[in-house]
Amino acid sequence: MDSKKLFLRFIVAPIIVLVLLFLVIYVLEDGDINWLFFIPFIIVFMAINSIYFLIKKRKLN
Repeated sequence: MDSKKLFLRFIVAPIIVLVLLFLVIYVLEDGDINWLFFIPFIIVFMAINSIYFLIKKRKLN
């Protein structure tokens, strides 16, 4: 897998997810945003992404 795909997968995808979460929470809370709420989502999303990538890489080898 080339570095461009890795960049998209691990950096751009989490940012897009966070922006969507941000918009949903912003609408629900009417502008009152708790940034600490995002931290677990970032960690979980990155962890799932990394585990999925490692499993996929192992199956190819």
